[in-house]
Amino acid sequence: MPVPAHAAAARTWRQNESLVQMLKIQVSHSYFLRYDPKQWERGKPYPPLATLQVAALLRERGHALSLFDAMLADDV
Repeated sequence: MPVPAHAAAARTWRQNESLVQMLKIQVSHSYFLRYDPKQWERGKPYPPLATLQVAALLRERGHALSLFDAMLADDV
């Protein structure tokens, strides 16, 4: 039975993981709550779940990571 392509790629990545140089990465998103009057009035912003998931995956892979949540920033 053939191995699915994604499984083979993951196995190859794990074998070569020690060869990969770990990076310093800053993750952010571009949603500013102040630009959305309806959401600003409600006062219940949505958490940036996809951004948090990407950050968790990168951290799990060993990269040095910082996260900037721009949602509540006063100014761009």
